[in-house]
Amino acid sequence: MRALLFALVVMVASCVSASEIQPIGDGRYTISGEASGGSNAGKETTEATKAASAYCAKQSKRMVLQNVEKAGKAVKSEENVSLIFTCE
Repeated sequence: MRALLFALVVMVASCVSASEIQPIGDGRYTISGEASGGSNAGKETTEATKAASAYCAKQSKRMVLQNVEKAGKAVKSEENVSLIFTCE
């Protein structure tokens, strides 16, 4: 029972997410991603990139990355990424 409870807590505490895409002017957009839990390290970038690519694909365009800023470590607390991109 104790192991099951621990596994449930780890699954709830370990997550990957991406924010909504926001226009920032001059045809540029921003999106951020967040990951927690050691096994999710780096996945915030993948999640945010997939969302940005899908956003551009809906416009029959491709996502072109302009800037990436990363902070934190998923193993210790959270990893965060902020992407700036255009759709061309």
